[in-house]
Amino acid sequence: MRQAASLTGYLMVKKDTFDAGLQAFEKEGIQTITILKDQLIASKHAKTASIKKRYDDVMSRWKKTVGRL
Repeated sequence: MRQAASLTGYLMVKKDTFDAGLQAFEKEGIQTITILKDQLIASKHAKTASIKKRYDDVMSRWKKTVGRL
């Protein structure tokens, strides 16, 4: 019984670490690509449509990933 409790505690710590990693990625990674996308679009980059599409695709996958947790 003690091993089960120990394993549960270990898994909870791992889950917390995973959640913290996702939050850090969202804060740094997602914000960074959003800023870059906005800058490229504001500068009327030749591939604005492609940039928007790719960004939207990434955000859609991100939202699905986070939503499944």
